[in-house]
Amino acid sequence: MTSILKPEGDWLSKVEEFFNNDEPVALPTETVYGLAAPISRPKAIAKIFDLKNRPTFNPLIVHLKKDWDIFNWVEKLTDVESRLIEKFWPGPLSLVLPKKNIPDICTASSKLVVLRAPKNKIFEQVLDGYGVPLAAPSANTSTRLSPTTAIRVQEDLGERGLKAIVDGGRSSEGLESTIVQVVNEKLRILREGALSDEELVLAGFEIDKSYQSQVAAASGDVMPGQGKHYAPLVPLVVMDDPQKWVSYHSNKKLLFLKILESDAPGLKPFNQKAQFVVLSQNDLKEAAFELFETLRLAETEVEQIVVLKTKDIGLGRAINDRLRRANG
Repeated sequence: MTSILKPEGDWLSKVEEFFNNDEPVALPTETVYGLAAPISRPKAIAKIFDLKNRPTFNPLIVHLKKDWDIFNWVEKLTDVESRLIEKFWPGPLSLVLPKKNIPDICTASSKLVVLRAPKNKIFEQVLDGYGVPLAAPSANTSTRLSPTTAIRVQEDLGERGLKAIVDGGRSSEGLESTIVQVVNEKLRILREGALSDEELVLAGFEIDKSYQSQVAAASGDVMPGQGKHYAPLVPLVVMDDPQKWVSYHSNKKLLFLKILESDAPGLKPFNQKAQFVVLSQNDLKEAAFELFETLRLAETEVEQIVVLKTKDIGLGRAINDRLRRANG
């Protein structure tokens, strides 16, 4: 049975007790909920892979505090990496760095590690209390939708044997962190996320536009969050031309999902089985959060989901990335 802990009373000591018994704990972050275990507890980390049904060749993101001495965990930093940390930590930026004192189970035996400092007081309190970094991928079964609330974690991992979840309310961002690797002073975006390209450029960083994460992943450059993820339990079709919607016919019970734009013509359900949902048109962060929640709810209500892509700008780029992965 999964214990749902509220962040009050002696909750922190209970979390530490689960860790000491080699049990991972689901914790809130500002992006999505993470399935966390200290890097000093390899048996607990092994259970993360088991709970998620995640292959061990898929590395984990490791979380730490910004005010810790990063050189306990990293061999070196470039000037660009140091500036990224100063500007965007704590927050939804994950950096690929040369590791030190981090076990191979976290990194699929790579000499590199993906690190970030989460901006969430509950997660930060756990880090302070235990005193070592926490490996924490998203708290969902691999290939499934990422959870933005505790109840979604329980629905997904409760029956798989997860012992505890700390309920910190809904995630504020609703999308996973952006994963960046610095090569020749330029940023390679390995995974689009809650921190947009535009924000990075505005802060004075140069993005390597020639780098394609999908091509690199296919050639063996494996990083967290690559591959087929974020898939609902029912088939999902992504369309980039709103005119095509008027010709989409099906006898299945459908969900038509439109994101952000308000000027797409002809977007009306064709039969009584169809539902039509428009996500937040003026708030990209809210739309990102609503995306996972809407797809989760739709799993039990419809037989197929049809989604209209949004513009490839800002967080819209990350939303389209998730839809592409969900579409296989």
